[in-house]
Amino acid sequence: MSNICASDEGIRFRGKSIPECQELLPKAPGGSEPLPEALFWLLVTGEIPTHDQVTELSKDWAARAAIPEFVEELLDRCPPTLHPMSQFSIAVTAVRNSPPWHSRVDLISIAAEP
Repeated sequence: MSNICASDEGIRFRGKSIPECQELLPKAPGGSEPLPEALFWLLVTGEIPTHDQVTELSKDWAARAAIPEFVEELLDRCPPTLHPMSQFSIAVTAVRNSPPWHSRVDLISIAAEP
């Protein structure tokens, strides 16, 4: 199990309490809280990432940030009352069929690479 919530100590991620995560996970320069990429890495791999691993994961995510034009058009056609999670689901399903996502959508294997 990736995380648990004990009534006497709060949630734990891969066996680590929130204060332990705040202490152990890499932070942005000058920052006081862990980077989201660091927590993602911990949840996926069970290991505390190095700052270099977090930096590489962040670069990888940034390289994949572009949204294909057809997905933007698809989302623009959604009614304004459609729930954001429904829109997210539509976008993820649609983008799955276009490069580079069609060949490598598995974020778990990306984070687990050495």
